[in-house]
Amino acid sequence: MTDLTVSKNMIIKGNSRRFETSGKLLDMLQNMSLYQLPNNYIEDQQNYVNEVEIEQVKQIIKQHLDEQNMIYLVVGDARTQLSRMKELGYGEPIILDIDGQLIN
Repeated sequence: MTDLTVSKNMIIKGNSRRFETSGKLLDMLQNMSLYQLPNNYIEDQQNYVNEVEIEQVKQIIKQHLDEQNMIYLVVGDARTQLSRMKELGYGEPIILDIDGQLIN
């Protein structure tokens, strides 16, 4: 199974959870009102997700994301992961403690 197929399945299954409770349904209706979304926007979204191809996804990523200017938050064990993070080439990692304070 490709990454695109897995992502599509996650999005589609996640959408079904948007209707599980009356609170979630109300949130969805509020979003529709706030952003002036059409009544069938979820159906349109599902159709897009089902039909999108990997090249379209790559083009959207290229157009909207500049990974060199992004800030990544990685949570994990610095003893085992820090050297791997440095190898990625995104600059020197900044290490914070559990309270968000800089560790030198």
